[in-house]
Amino acid sequence: MFSLTFVILISWYSRAQTVTAIVSNNGIAPIPAFSLNQPAAMVFLKTNITKNLEFSPDITFDLRNGKGWFADTWIRWNQPLDTLNKWIATIGFDWSLYFQPYGNNGDAITQTVRYPTYQAKLKFNQSKKNTFIFDYWYTYPATSEKQYGVKGSYVSLMYSRTQEYKKFTIGGNLNIFYISYSDGSKGFGSSYDGYVSHNKSGLFLGAQLIHSLSPQSSTNMKLNWNVSLGITRKLF
Repeated sequence: MFSLTFVILISWYSRAQTVTAIVSNNGIAPIPAFSLNQPAAMVFLKTNITKNLEFSPDITFDLRNGKGWFADTWIRWNQPLDTLNKWIATIGFDWSLYFQPYGNNGDAITQTVRYPTYQAKLKFNQSKKNTFIFDYWYTYPATSEKQYGVKGSYVSLMYSRTQEYKKFTIGGNLNIFYISYSDGSKGFGSSYDGYVSHNKSGLFLGAQLIHSLSPQSSTNMKLNWNVSLGITRKLF
């Protein structure tokens, strides 16, 4: 509750512009490198503090037990590289909290692992319908939590396409990525997702198929999928 309150207060202070709330049968993190394997609820806030400076916190929950899953406090600088805003470079930093259960019972105690995370991204808006994104993330557990977490990197190339159809927007993403963790887990993965959103209400229905591995797992790739229902609304 403290993390949720912190995110809401900071976002309100920064004049949050949009909020997106999602319920999913299987929570998949924004980096499609691991999934919760349980129903999840997610709340994403997006703000523009200045023209280029973005603050986008989020908070997620494991609906199986009502406990927190992870929380982010992303700060990003988005820099257009041309006058038409076709090329946009982004650098970002996130102070992420991952609520990891541990102990004999598994759910008895939750260790909050802090993950400083750095991002570099290059976005190419080829047209209103087609977008290409190259993304790099590096993350590691804070010093005192090294025994509970692993550090690693994530590199991806994503293609996104959207199409307007009457009162709806139909979109899809193809993402090919490579992940590497300090526990020795590494490999290529891919995700495929699509959605349909209603332009006026902000309601959307999405589905995702992901082939990836998880931190602290074997090197075997696993296939996961999810279906999600959400809504995006403007706050100001």
